[in-house]
Amino acid sequence: MWGYFIWIAENISTFFGAWQYPDQDHAWRIVHIGKISSWFLLVVISIIIVAQLKKVKETEQAAERNAGALQRHIK
Repeated sequence: MWGYFIWIAENISTFFGAWQYPDQDHAWRIVHIGKISSWFLLVVISIIIVAQLKKVKETEQAAERNAGALQRHIK
């Protein structure tokens, strides 16, 4: 679904000249429908990376809390 919306945005952008692909040199053409799978893959990988980074951050914060609690306990 997100890949489709990005593909639509890509077509709007190429139509208004933000950039162009080699086959759009002489006249604007719709971006090939196969690009949707590329955009979908990008979205999936981005979500996986963000989820993994969030997990790492939560682990680090838990370790800091535990270290602080240990230091208070020792004193």
